[in-house]
Amino acid sequence: MTSRDHKQTATPAATLERHEPVAVITLNRLEAMDAVNAALSAAVGEALEELAAYPELKVWVIIGADRAFCAGADLKELAAGQSLFAPSHPEWGFAGLVQHYMDKPLIAAVNGFALGGGTEIGAGLRSRGDERAGQPREPEVKRGLFAAAIGLLRLGRQIPLEAALTGEPLDPATALRWGLVNRVVPPEDVLPVALELAGKIAENARSPCRPASA
Repeated sequence: MTSRDHKQTATPAATLERHEPVAVITLNRLEAMDAVNAALSAAVGEALEELAAYPELKVWVIIGADRAFCAGADLKELAAGQSLFAPSHPEWGFAGLVQHYMDKPLIAAVNGFALGGGTEIGAGLRSRGDERAGQPREPEVKRGLFAAAIGLLRLGRQIPLEAALTGEPLDPATALRWGLVNRVVPPEDVLPVALELAGKIAENARSPCRPASA
């Protein structure tokens, strides 16, 4: 095992904290601005699986470590021919969550840069509350790539297609006006406000309905 391998093994690509009835998933690839690789996809997907097993955890929040929310796909690993999906569960999709079934709200607390797939993660969540816009953008067009997670498939119905065709960043006011984010708050307030919203959602009654037996 190389020193690099040891570092990657010792530092989880995503962490999970429980604050019942809310849980927080933190993207934790500081050296890559939380860009998505296979390790991050696996860590996030496994966290979602763990959370799903605890009914007392009613709302989930996802946030980035340090100054970024998610810089999108790890382009260095893509160039090296590496897969970005969880090795054992490619069906979870990009970042381990884009195609991952979730039966509880997941709030994106966008605390910094949200580029490419990072913007798509926020757009794919069931609740995108208390976000700091952080100049989200879809820069794939500048790299000769295609925003295939959900960028052009869903964002094109929500915001002007120019955002994906130009790859230019959106200022917080524009992101809010277009409905790409629900709220814009100062950086230091992102997580506290997201947790406050999550707490209010968690106070609501759970549905008495249950799936029919197979």
